[in-house]
Amino acid sequence: MENDPIEELLLRAYPNPERKGCPGSETIHALANKAIPHDDSAWQHIWTCSPCFAEFKELRDARLLRDRATRRKRNLYWATAAAVILLCVGAALAAFFLRRSNPQQPPIAKATLPKAAYPAAILNLEGVSTTRSGEKSTTRGQVQIQTLPRRAVDLTVYLPRGSEDGEYQLEFLNSRDDVLLSTKAQASVTRGLTQFSVPVDLTKVSPGTYTVRSRRLPDGMWRVSGVTVQ
Repeated sequence: MENDPIEELLLRAYPNPERKGCPGSETIHALANKAIPHDDSAWQHIWTCSPCFAEFKELRDARLLRDRATRRKRNLYWATAAAVILLCVGAALAAFFLRRSNPQQPPIAKATLPKAAYPAAILNLEGVSTTRSGEKSTTRGQVQIQTLPRRAVDLTVYLPRGSEDGEYQLEFLNSRDDVLLSTKAQASVTRGLTQFSVPVDLTKVSPGTYTVRSRRLPDGMWRVSGVTVQ
């Protein structure tokens, strides 16, 4: 199965060649088959251990393929029956409207080309500092510096584990804590990870290091990180 951006990050970001603290293959197999509650500490480990996540992903993907094949077989009968019914209804409706329609065909509307997608970029706010709602960041230089390209990007933001879904605010600030960019997006929880995606035009800021922060609206606590735009 093809990796999504967060899985690509997890496969590389947390090397653990000595496999320190790893729960073992039996536990990872149980995780991949959803046999362990999501509040179990083993989940937190695989999100911060690339070898364990790779093993988990292989087992999970195999299970998903099996589940998908089972669903296809189960739905085949109903899909066939529904197709026959729709075919009959469609033929009856077509005959009805052909009898009533004007013989002149209406003009075909011009197709609209979809807007080209921005290139993807990732901002990981796991383990970053926290400030009370409404406070400006005073932690510059103490948080992990991440790098983003100076261009318009489709930015996917991964929030700390346990973050709720809902509407979030994202801001970029300069060294004087002036807000340069501010946007909002709806976050969702996927496979235990809370994330949201939002288009951000970073060509509006000069190359350099900035503070980026995010909070759940209306009055959540700010999650603050450092970002280098280059």
